[in-house]
Amino acid sequence: MTAPTLHTERLTLRPFVSEDADELWRTVMRDPDVMMTLSVQPTSLAEEKAAAAQYIECYSAPWVPEGYGGWAVCARTDALAEPGAMLGFCGFERAQIDGEGAELGYGYGKDYWGKGLGLEAASRAADWYFRDAGHDKFYACFDPGNDGSRKILETIGLVYSRDVDLWDSVARGLGKLPLLTVNRESYLNRRAGTKGQ
Repeated sequence: MTAPTLHTERLTLRPFVSEDADELWRTVMRDPDVMMTLSVQPTSLAEEKAAAAQYIECYSAPWVPEGYGGWAVCARTDALAEPGAMLGFCGFERAQIDGEGAELGYGYGKDYWGKGLGLEAASRAADWYFRDAGHDKFYACFDPGNDGSRKILETIGLVYSRDVDLWDSVARGLGKLPLLTVNRESYLNRRAGTKGQ
């Protein structure tokens, strides 16, 4: 599958290109507060830059074999930043937990926190995943102290399943992470109910 470009009112979710690594590093990876919410913990500039390239590969690789992947999340209008400027990333990576579908992940520059962008992008990505691509289910985990991420996931319809040691969360001192899941039927039913209200 070729990665599609998706739009929301304020955002463009476009396929990554390898040249995005520097901008992803500048926007997301160089801020320690942002990195605390992600699955990697680089300790040097070289590791931060390598992490940006690894994230792009992680979200680009599944498109052809799996029919899903991730996007660079960019400003669509000048309300947030210069149109086309990268604000972060969002999308689906290969599952680390058997039987749960793809893993939804996202990260944004700290300047863009608290503006509803995470919810806007994750909602559009989930809608594409179920409606357009026809996948059956996905999951997400979050740092237990990250209320913003929890609210995003619950708002788009994910529900708590169990706690898991994912991405070395126990070794990193985070403990087990809450695993939230959603399937196509419950997602579409919830969306139909929301639109009818």
